[in-house]
Amino acid sequence: MRRILISALMVLLVLAIAQPGFAYKKLKCFTLQPPDQVFPNVKRIAVLNFEGDGGSAATDALVSHLLNDKRGIGDIQGGLFSNAREGCTHQRWATTKVFDVVERNRLEQIMQEQHMEGTGLVNDAQAVTIGGLLGVDAIVSGSVVTTHHDKRSTEERTYTRPKEQGGGSYTVKVNVVIREVTAQVKLRVVSVSTAQILGSKEAARQMSKKKDADEAGELPSPENMLGACIGDACVEVANYLAPHFELVEYEFAKVKAKEFSNKAEDAAKWAEQGQLDKAYLIYYSLYQQDQYNPEILYNLGLLHEAVGNYYKAKEMYEGALMMKSEEKDYQRALGRNEKGLTYATNLASIGVPVEEYTWNTDQKAIDQAMAEKIKVKGKSSERISVYQLADATSPELTKIPGGIELTVLGQDGDWYKVKLPGEKEGYLPKGDVKK
Repeated sequence: MRRILISALMVLLVLAIAQPGFAYKKLKCFTLQPPDQVFPNVKRIAVLNFEGDGGSAATDALVSHLLNDKRGIGDIQGGLFSNAREGCTHQRWATTKVFDVVERNRLEQIMQEQHMEGTGLVNDAQAVTIGGLLGVDAIVSGSVVTTHHDKRSTEERTYTRPKEQGGGSYTVKVNVVIREVTAQVKLRVVSVSTAQILGSKEAARQMSKKKDADEAGELPSPENMLGACIGDACVEVANYLAPHFELVEYEFAKVKAKEFSNKAEDAAKWAEQGQLDKAYLIYYSLYQQDQYNPEILYNLGLLHEAVGNYYKAKEMYEGALMMKSEEKDYQRALGRNEKGLTYATNLASIGVPVEEYTWNTDQKAIDQAMAEKIKVKGKSSERISVYQLADATSPELTKIPGGIELTVLGQDGDWYKVKLPGEKEGYLPKGDVKK
């Protein structure tokens, strides 16, 4: 029975992959998103201790987020046939650290000198006084309100008897304890120069855990649960103030033109592996041969967008839509990229200039990218002979492991002239190459 199920699953998988609508090659990477509120004239800030239970935890969490220059980048989960991998961004200019945050000891020193408490929501006059002494543009203050309680309840559970006990189902009532906590974080930003509130934000989180009454002692403590809620709420609050990275998935279009399909497939594979320069060189070369191929234009747009070249991406997307004005993927990409252009303007206003990424498109790089590749037969544990000439009686140059990929420099009858490590060149029989 198990073999039948496994076989059925494999058949379904093969059928799914064979479907025309099955997803093509994708690039997963992190791109910078702007804050909810942009403060163009605010660069240096001081964060006061938030008032309320959990205020110190919220303050520490917020400051930690604001000092992190890669906030939001994490591991990318794997799929059915792949493992999780470390996430990255291809926007080399991007950073989430846009504020200079006054050190805590300096802030506490000023508060003590002015006979002010280090916690609580300061009034406008105090904000101006503190900010002026610290030389900051704005004061960030806030509060935390938390609740927690346990409630008891009874629930019905249905179980199945073992066959040896007659089978069938039965229902029992079980006493349970449910621990519920909530945390609400409030924040406001006050201008030092005008004493005006520049912005405010609220973020709330809740959590509940349940155990049978006789296992209630195993419930996590309210403090731990509240700490998790405060931490999650502070992520939202930080996103209000500062940029953050989000995981974006770019799905490439399969190039249909037969004369380009093989090389375009190579480019898509490189892109999926995060080798964007290699992917771009191939697509760019194909574009030079046909500047009116919508799939190539679209894929170049994706690569430009991934690195933050929003204006170049717009040009490519608009070109693709000229060829296929009804293509929904192209329309969505253009709309998404328009947001990117707005993001770039917003980011520049808070001191994060969007620098254009320069691709290496010199002819030598293009020739290398477009060169034919072959794969050697055999396993990595095997060794295949490479000769100095296109003749099996010529001296043996070296032995290479099976399964590796080589660049073809030319052909001579039944032989490939190949490039080897160390800038060496040799000849490999076509019979030793996978078809």
